[in-house]
Amino acid sequence: MSGTPVSCSTRLERFEQKRDEMAGQASEYHRGEMDIHEQVSTFHLVMNITKWGALLVAVGVLTATLWFCTGAGFMGGAITGAVVLALGIVFLREKPAEGH
Repeated sequence: MSGTPVSCSTRLERFEQKRDEMAGQASEYHRGEMDIHEQVSTFHLVMNITKWGALLVAVGVLTATLWFCTGAGFMGGAITGAVVLALGIVFLREKPAEGH
């Protein structure tokens, strides 16, 4: 520990100094020059995992609810779950991109 007293203002000065050292010149940034292919791929992966995971959770909850909480039994829950799964696949699949 150094012998210099530390106060709120010296912490602020140190923070501002480090912030200024980390920040580059605004002129070094050029909009649109960064390759964002990996970020776009990661975004699409997360969206697909979320979409299909939500469908599987919904089908699982529906099937289990019908199986255990109603008189539909296993077959009623399984058939309803299969129908909802099929409809979910049809409606959630990727649409072909139209050429512009």
